[in-house]
Amino acid sequence: MSLTTPMFPFHAAQRNAQLNIKATSAKQIPEQIQTQMSKAIGGMFQRGLMLEKDLKMNEAITSYILAASRMDKESMYKLGTLLESGEHVPLDYSHARTWYILAARGTGDEPHVGAQYKLGYFYEFGLCGESKMDKARKLYKLAAEKFHADVQYKAAYFLEHGIGGESNMAEARKYYTLAANQNHSESQYELGGGNHLNRNNRKSGEMAAIPTPT
Repeated sequence: MSLTTPMFPFHAAQRNAQLNIKATSAKQIPEQIQTQMSKAIGGMFQRGLMLEKDLKMNEAITSYILAASRMDKESMYKLGTLLESGEHVPLDYSHARTWYILAARGTGDEPHVGAQYKLGYFYEFGLCGESKMDKARKLYKLAAEKFHADVQYKAAYFLEHGIGGESNMAEARKYYTLAANQNHSESQYELGGGNHLNRNNRKSGEMAAIPTPT
């Protein structure tokens, strides 16, 4: 056996993951979601997981896959971020989007708000095809209800300027207020109650780093 061959039972892990998916049918998980999950998991194993030289990282990624196959949305989100960044696995926006879609669905427990934001970002900037501002707007609004001030600002900006739909100043003010209450300076400026020193520090469309929600 080659000294570089990772000593980890990937095939057994993949088989167990697929068995977990089949078991979800007893929980009345829609067949479409089971099919998406199966393809996404197959892609993780077939498209370069074995390239990662760090055995512990391979084990960690495999544990995410197994947890995701049991409908754990935080693990789905983590797999999406790995594929989006190209860290430890080959960069793949298409498969990252699939994991974000699965995590953002309302099946089972609450949708993952971080995944909703990420999907909105994908649609806004066309990372898997053409931009779809209406979908980005919808997802930003969903994420803004429970997420970070920068996302609330993003939702408010879309609503104020009629991006992806009609302008809605009342809703825009709602999200600016939510963000401003967290000391978000740009939102405070929009409401007339803060400063605008940081307003032009970012390029158009650029946002601060969005932390993983807890």
